[in-house]
Amino acid sequence: MANKLAKLPSLSSKSVANHSCDCGCGLKCHNMFRPGHDARVKGGVIRFIAGMPIAEIQKVMGKPFADAVIATLGNAERLAAWGIDAADAANAGKAVAKAS
Repeated sequence: MANKLAKLPSLSSKSVANHSCDCGCGLKCHNMFRPGHDARVKGGVIRFIAGMPIAEIQKVMGKPFADAVIATLGNAERLAAWGIDAADAANAGKAVAKAS
């Protein structure tokens, strides 16, 4: 009985990253975020819920990042995956709107 080696992967079979990272950095990725970039957005959401205004988040991290935080605040599925209560995010948004 002859030993058979596993077939080596083909270089042409690798998929091309064709999705822009949801954090707003503009880099291409295979999934929603590049590695570690979801943590940046999650941190922005947590800061917003804790009372940091979006204008301050935008000043520190840039407009694309602030836009990603705003978009994520409306994504209950992603918030739940991160263990963040969507009601907390909605209440924070209402409090910021009142203060403006």
